[in-house]
Parts: sequence; structure tokens; C-alpha cells
Amino acid sequence: SRIGKTKFTAFRHSNVYGPYDKFDLDKCHVVPAFVNKLINAESTLEIWGRGQASRDVIYIDDLVDFIDKCIVNQESMYELYNCGAGQAYPILEIAKTIMELNNKDLKFKFDITKPDIPTTVILNCDKAKKDLGWSPSTDIIEGLKRTCEWYRKNE
Repeated sequence: SRIGKTKFTAFRHSNVYGPYDKFDLDKCHVVPAFVNKLINAESTLEIWGRGQASRDVIYIDDLVDFIDKCIVNQESMYELYNCGAGQAYPILEIAKTIMELNNKDLKFKFDITKPDIPTTVILNCDKAKKDLGWSPSTDIIEGLKRTCEWYRKNE
């Protein structure tokens, strides 16, 4: 960044979800896994561990908007940013929301033999808001609704 006129941005984003995600259960993160499992489930949904972990998740359109804001609004030649919702969502609540959005009434089966990381991960995105004028605009319910609709039409 000190040699030429190219701006550089390094950013850490939270778990991204939305259309075109990887819904392959061997490779995906928590949101696409729940979308896949819940839409295809008939009576139960397996949740690894006790479902008490919380995660900061961001809808793909908000990540793209963040990148656009970096290109247009970043003034310095090099910056570091966090990009996330700025709040944590309990994975059990994410599962319940996806279940409601798909009009399902499933029983949860907690598999405590599977890995469970009962932590809360939240990214502080104040710098992106201050420097770039960016904050996520898609609330989790709308993002999950769009993701489920896309999955039903395309998988």
C-alpha cells in the first residue's frame, strides 16, 4: 500500500449466509446446514451439542454492500475492518426461526457426541460504520426467509 496507488482493505467477516451458499452438509456452516436439514426433515432436527452457542451471521447482500462501501468510501491506502451483524444469534433460535419460516413443527434431537463450541462470537463493526458509513441492513428473519426461498427453488 505504500508503494503504489492501490488501496488495500483487509476484513474479517462473520458467518455469511444467503442464496448460492454451500448447502452440502459435509462442507457448510450452521445457517445453510439448518436450512437444508429443516426443509428436508420430516419429524426431527439433529442439533450438534446442546444448541447453546451463539454466532454473528451476516446476509450476503450486506457483505457485498460492505465491499462496495470499502471501494467507494475508504480514504486511507490500507485499512482493517470487521464485517458482521454486530450481534450474536443463538443457534437454537436460528433453527426455530427457520422452522417457523417453513411451517414445520419438528422435535429437536441434541447429539451431545458431536462437537459443540458453546461460545458467543460477535464482531464489533463500529469502525466500518464510522469510516465507511456501513451497517448491515438485512435483519436475520428477512435474510433467513430469502435464503429458504432460494433453497426451495434451486436445490
